[in-house]
Amino acid sequence: MPDAALNAFIDHGKVARTIDADLKTAQDTYDKIEKLGIHWSDVGSLLELEGVASFKKSFNNLIKSLTVKADALAQSNQTSSSCLCLQRQIKVRLFFRFSKEKNQGFV
Repeated sequence: MPDAALNAFIDHGKVARTIDADLKTAQDTYDKIEKLGIHWSDVGSLLELEGVASFKKSFNNLIKSLTVKADALAQSNQTSSSCLCLQRQIKVRLFFRFSKEKNQGFV
Protein backbone atom coordinates (compact mmCIF):
# COMPACT_ATOMS: atom_id res chain seq x y z
CA MET A 1 0.00 0.00 0.00
CA PRO A 2 1.42 3.40 -0.89
CA ASP A 3 2.48 5.57 2.06
CA ALA A 4 0.08 8.33 1.00
CA ALA A 5 -2.89 5.96 1.15
CA LEU A 6 -1.82 4.56 4.52
CA ASN A 7 -1.30 8.04 5.95
CA ALA A 8 -4.69 9.18 4.66
CA PHE A 9 -6.35 6.20 6.33
CA ILE A 10 -4.52 6.86 9.59
CA ASP A 11 -5.65 10.47 9.40
CA HIS A 12 -9.36 10.00 8.69
CA GLY A 13 -10.11 6.35 7.87
CA LYS A 14 -12.53 4.11 9.73
CA VAL A 15 -12.52 0.34 9.96
CA ALA A 16 -16.11 -0.62 9.19
CA ARG A 17 -18.15 -2.63 6.73
CA THR A 18 -19.61 0.02 4.47
CA ILE A 19 -19.77 -1.60 1.05
CA ASP A 20 -23.40 -2.62 1.39
CA ALA A 21 -24.53 -0.17 4.06
CA ASP A 22 -26.64 2.05 1.79
CA LEU A 23 -27.21 0.39 -1.58
CA LYS A 24 -29.93 2.80 -2.77
CA THR A 25 -27.70 5.85 -2.33
CA ALA A 26 -24.83 4.00 -4.00
CA GLN A 27 -27.00 3.11 -7.00
CA ASP A 28 -28.30 6.67 -7.25
CA THR A 29 -24.73 8.01 -7.25
CA TYR A 30 -23.71 5.46 -9.85
CA ASP A 31 -26.64 6.47 -12.09
CA LYS A 32 -25.88 10.21 -11.74
CA ILE A 33 -22.27 9.63 -12.75
CA GLU A 34 -23.37 7.63 -15.79
CA LYS A 35 -25.75 10.45 -16.78
CA LEU A 36 -22.78 12.84 -16.77
CA GLY A 37 -21.22 10.69 -19.51
CA ILE A 38 -18.69 8.96 -17.33
CA HIS A 39 -18.68 5.26 -18.20
CA TRP A 40 -17.71 2.83 -15.47
CA SER A 41 -15.94 0.52 -17.91
CA ASP A 42 -13.65 3.43 -18.88
CA VAL A 43 -13.04 4.24 -15.22
CA GLY A 44 -12.14 0.61 -14.51
CA SER A 45 -9.79 0.42 -17.49
CA LEU A 46 -8.04 3.64 -16.50
CA LEU A 47 -7.63 2.50 -12.89
CA GLU A 48 -6.23 -0.81 -14.10
CA LEU A 49 -3.70 0.89 -16.39
CA GLU A 50 -2.63 3.33 -13.68
CA GLY A 51 -2.39 0.55 -11.11
CA VAL A 52 -0.21 -1.61 -13.34
CA ALA A 53 2.01 1.38 -14.19
CA SER A 54 2.39 2.18 -10.49
CA PHE A 55 3.23 -1.45 -9.66
CA LYS A 56 5.73 -1.55 -12.52
CA LYS A 57 7.49 1.56 -11.25
CA SER A 58 7.66 0.20 -7.68
CA PHE A 59 8.85 -3.20 -8.87
CA ASN A 60 11.59 -1.67 -11.03
CA ASN A 61 12.72 0.53 -8.12
CA LEU A 62 12.84 -2.53 -5.85
CA ILE A 63 14.94 -4.46 -8.37
CA LYS A 64 17.36 -1.52 -8.71
CA SER A 65 17.62 -1.12 -4.94
CA LEU A 66 18.28 -4.81 -4.36
CA THR A 67 20.88 -4.87 -7.12
CA VAL A 68 22.70 -1.88 -5.58
CA LYS A 69 22.65 -3.57 -2.17
CA ALA A 70 23.88 -6.87 -3.63
CA ASP A 71 26.71 -5.06 -5.43
CA ALA A 72 27.64 -3.23 -2.22
CA LEU A 73 27.82 -6.54 -0.38
CA ALA A 74 30.08 -7.98 -3.06
CA GLN A 75 32.47 -5.01 -2.85
CA SER A 76 32.63 -4.86 0.93
CA ASN A 77 35.94 -5.85 2.49
CA GLN A 78 34.02 -7.68 5.21
CA THR A 79 32.10 -9.90 2.78
CA SER A 80 32.47 -13.54 3.60
CA SER A 81 32.20 -16.33 1.06
CA SER A 82 28.68 -17.12 2.30
CA CYS A 83 27.63 -13.50 1.70
CA LEU A 84 29.10 -13.63 -1.79
CA CYS A 85 27.18 -16.82 -2.45
CA LEU A 86 23.96 -15.19 -1.21
CA GLN A 87 24.67 -12.10 -3.31
CA ARG A 88 25.06 -14.26 -6.43
CA GLN A 89 21.83 -16.12 -5.65
CA ILE A 90 19.95 -12.83 -5.24
CA LYS A 91 21.26 -11.52 -8.56
CA VAL A 92 20.37 -14.74 -10.39
CA ARG A 93 16.87 -14.82 -8.92
CA LEU A 94 16.30 -11.15 -9.67
CA PHE A 95 17.53 -11.62 -13.21
CA PHE A 96 15.16 -14.50 -13.86
CA ARG A 97 12.26 -12.77 -12.11
CA PHE A 98 12.91 -9.58 -14.06
CA SER A 99 13.14 -11.53 -17.34
CA LYS A 100 9.90 -13.39 -16.60
CA GLU A 101 8.03 -10.18 -15.72
CA LYS A 102 9.43 -8.42 -18.80
CA ASN A 103 8.25 -11.23 -21.06
CA GLN A 104 4.77 -10.99 -19.53
CA GLY A 105 4.63 -7.26 -20.21
CA PHE A 106 4.89 -6.11 -16.59
CA VAL A 107 8.28 -4.45 -16.88
